[in-house]
Amino acid sequence: MAGCRRPRRLHRPDHSHRPSVLDDAGTDADHGIPLGDRAYQRYRRADGGGLRFQAGTWFALFLPKGTPAPIVKKLNDATAKVLAADEPRQRLEAIGAVIVSPDRMTPAYLKRFVAEEVDKWKGPIERTGVSISQ
Repeated sequence: MAGCRRPRRLHRPDHSHRPSVLDDAGTDADHGIPLGDRAYQRYRRADGGGLRFQAGTWFALFLPKGTPAPIVKKLNDATAKVLAADEPRQRLEAIGAVIVSPDRMTPAYLKRFVAEEVDKWKGPIERTGVSISQ
């Protein structure tokens, strides 16, 4: 990543996974900001468990609606096989990707996950008044 800008600090309210490509970037905890700090209280759920808010980047393969199930299965199986192989996995992890477990690589899981993401972001987006115009 020569010539690229490097982050100086990662803001991770739960001090979760740090991609290996960013090993040299400090976290809030490294800078003396503990998870219990008041700045993080707005992210904590009232019952004390987990975070109310988390955002991350994710990638998925989508096919046109109505794609026959055998084709979906064949492409899904091929993708999972590639991601399970050492070389592609290592190359992706070297650039900061986190490969999910096989149980999260199914079309059914992706459908649920996307529905949850839409539900999660619908309210905040509507409250901003942002719209898509074409």
